[in-house]
Amino acid sequence: MKTVEPDNLYVSISIYGSNNKEFDVFAKVLAQGIDARLEGFTLSSRHWSGNRLHMMFHKSELQILIRRLVEQCNADADRWADDIVLVEYGYEYM
Repeated sequence: MKTVEPDNLYVSISIYGSNNKEFDVFAKVLAQGIDARLEGFTLSSRHWSGNRLHMMFHKSELQILIRRLVEQCNADADRWADDIVLVEYGYEYM
């Protein structure tokens, strides 16, 4: 599930079932911390609720999210990057 709020992109993913691949995609994105470009998610947040990971990405950090998704070079991450660009910027990325 993803929704856009004025300054944030909200993503909620279950760690069970068919969403397990999506969880792995975001686990890799978040595990990087501060990356080689000295960028990280300092305005974004995440928390657990039951078996779901809820993530709120600040609009100013979406370029970091999109870049990290594309750098994974897999179809699941590319699909997320394309969806985020379409929802947030109004055009298809991939």
